[in-house]
Amino acid sequence: MLRASFLASVLTISLAGTALGQAAQNPLQGDPGAGKAVAERSCVACHALPGNERVLPDTGPTFLSIARNPERTRAYVTGWLMNPHPPMPNLSLTVREIADLAAYIETLRVQQ
Repeated sequence: MLRASFLASVLTISLAGTALGQAAQNPLQGDPGAGKAVAERSCVACHALPGNERVLPDTGPTFLSIARNPERTRAYVTGWLMNPHPPMPNLSLTVREIADLAAYIETLRVQQ
């Protein structure tokens, strides 16, 4: 009886540890909803977002055009945001915000 109880406890701890380990292994998967909020707050001055495809003078590409460009992979977008080049300003985004933005752009790629 004691052995069965012990084994059940070990199994429970092991499963919980596996779930926590998986979350810890991929903490930067990104949240597309949070990424959209970051885009609406920090990116709209220079990049048109879906549903607001206006022409902005001297600005960057639209989010849809970034998503539709096969060279702009999630890794590329993440790298660019971590080390932006002019004319894009350094927005001082957190690693989490960058992961969220990349996840949001990825959802736009799927919507094509």
